[in-house]
Amino acid sequence: MKNFKLKKLIATAILASVITTTSGTFQGRDTASVYAAEIAGSVTVTAGSLWTYARADWNAKTQVVNRGDSFSLSEKIVVDGREMYGLTNGLYITANPAYIQADEVEVASSYKTTTENLNMRTGNSTSYGIILTIPKGSQVEVLSTLNGWDQVTYNGKTGWASAKYLTASAVSAPAPAPAPAPVSSVTFKNTTHNLNMRTGNSTDHSVLLTIPQGGRVEVLASMNGWDQVLYNGQIGWSSAKYLTAASSQVTGEDIVSYAKQFLGVKYTWGGNSPEEGFDCSGIIKYVYGHYGITTPRVSRYQATFGEEVSMDALRPGDLIYFGRDTVTHIGIYVGGNDMLHAPEPGKFVEIKDLTWHVNNYRIVGARRYIK
Repeated sequence: MKNFKLKKLIATAILASVITTTSGTFQGRDTASVYAAEIAGSVTVTAGSLWTYARADWNAKTQVVNRGDSFSLSEKIVVDGREMYGLTNGLYITANPAYIQADEVEVASSYKTTTENLNMRTGNSTSYGIILTIPKGSQVEVLSTLNGWDQVTYNGKTGWASAKYLTASAVSAPAPAPAPAPVSSVTFKNTTHNLNMRTGNSTDHSVLLTIPQGGRVEVLASMNGWDQVLYNGQIGWSSAKYLTAASSQVTGEDIVSYAKQFLGVKYTWGGNSPEEGFDCSGIIKYVYGHYGITTPRVSRYQATFGEEVSMDALRPGDLIYFGRDTVTHIGIYVGGNDMLHAPEPGKFVEIKDLTWHVNNYRIVGARRYIK
């Protein structure tokens, strides 16, 4: 077997959990780490027939393949102590040599540069939601390629971008920026002019977006006369010369702006952080907790705290909950009849129109945690 590169810890698989609804107590959760190594090559089925899987989960059987069928490899994964291959068609298959023959090839990092301002999406077509826009001339790491789209990593986010607007980079990965001095508490500022947000702390760095005059930003760090700021879900650097102190009171817009930076984070049942992934109530607790606001962990209890508000009086930052016999799902209202939520296994944090949820659940309501 050829060597392959350990790429990253990609998930925490939930093996067992029991929630006792009568007492509301959480009895326990066992986890098994799921590791992935990025590889290339091919795998051929040698068994008479063999299951493939919709995701990295031995219970997610989806379709049968037959002896002689061959597929291209994208990664090798350890799930619950057993090895599994990820395929470039999005499916998974056992790596047990009793059933398959594999030819693994080590993958070196590949980098490309954007030729236009380019949308990064949650999937490989324009029907998927936008995570962020990558500025023209930016360098991205390419993780895989499928049907004219590249899976890329940029600014700490992973998603898909059209390969049509990416060209091979002649340079290696950019060196990490020096660590800025952290800000000890949550700080807000307002822009005194229309102000560029850049990828680094000088005018030599490219512009991510322009923050309008009077725009409110959260300051994450400061270095050499520049502030690292969060605005409308994006993080970059702006000149501190054009920023002035703002009210420290948290607003619903602050909640939405902070939550937007997690668009594209994978759904993980029981997930509590961007690293392991979020479920619907996990991202609520994480986002509100960033501002020192404590919420329950489970959606049905989150739907009982705060102030009840009517659906026709929603404001950004309000929580919207749904259910049939009991509350089972919750999201953050972002405005314009849209909510930000972690939808279900196999998907990613996204912004979604409310209409389907309102029409398909018997329980629909909203709560306000911020006055």
